Amino acid sequence: MKKKLNVSVVCATHKGAKKLKNLILSIHNNSLWPKEIVICGTSNGDLKYIKPEFKSSLTIKFFKSTKKSQIYQRSIAIQKSKADYILQIDDDVTVDTNFFSNLKKYIHPKKTNKKNIISALILQSNKNLQAGSWNNIYKKYIIFRLILRFLNKGKKIQEYSILESGRCIPYIKNFKGKLQRNIKTAEWLCSTVLYHRNCRKYITEVSQISDKAYYEDVLFSHQLYKKKYKLIIDRNIIGTHDNQPYTSISTYFKTLKTQLFLVKFFKKSKIFFLFDVIIFTFIHLIRDIYIKTKQFT
Repeated sequence: MKKKLNVSVVCATHKGAKKLKNLILSIHNNSLWPKEIVICGTSNGDLKYIKPEFKSSLTIKFFKSTKKSQIYQRSIAIQKSKADYILQIDDDVTVDTNFFSNLKKYIHPKKTNKKNIISALILQSNKNLQAGSWNNIYKKYIIFRLILRFLNKGKKIQEYSILESGRCIPYIKNFKGKLQRNIKTAEWLCSTVLYHRNCRKYITEVSQISDKAYYEDVLFSHQLYKKKYKLIIDRNIIGTHDNQPYTSISTYFKTLKTQLFLVKFFKKSKIFFLFDVIIFTFIHLIRDIYIKTKQFT
């Protein structure tokens, strides 16, 4: 039996049986294991592809949800967790073989470490940085940099920051196949994040934003940032996400309600939010036309 860390891995899923199989296998391949894996899903069949020996050796707990809301399901999994530290993770992420070994240094009983919120560095399955195309466009085109600086009221763009328009910026200054150092100035983190269970009290606001999980990870981590928690992206704690299709204009429109909620909640500029919507509606429209034209040529 491998050594287990004082960590509850929590995961929400809907029709995610095949994805969960890969996630559990990647956890099992680590030299250290979490204390438990708590999954909240909408079907008992969500675990059907997981080997029986994995279910027992890894201590996998499953709770069925009547709602298909990722936020609601994740909340249930968190409430059912027993360890002192919680690791949130999406069902379509797999972890590196030394993921928990690198995470171990943050799992400590000292009070000082309870103020550290640790994010994994998420790569796409083609080994590019998640949101890497966005990062490349930012670095390549000065007009794009000027637009974002305008939406930030002229202030310099920081890594993993939130603009005055409410837009979240997945910008990494130095990334060429590998992040060169940890990012310790992040205002928000991705959903693969480790925190002490004392942070659960800040999840109450998260559950009110939407049935669909748009930006709920941003809301949660930025609340902690405002409470003087230190948000750290550790370059050695690596997860891999399925390659994501581009965000269409219709999907973009579905996120606007939640984005406006973030603007109001964090007291950002509604005027600059309006500018943001106009500008990025145009950008999404042009990109949709380009992609559809390319498909038929």
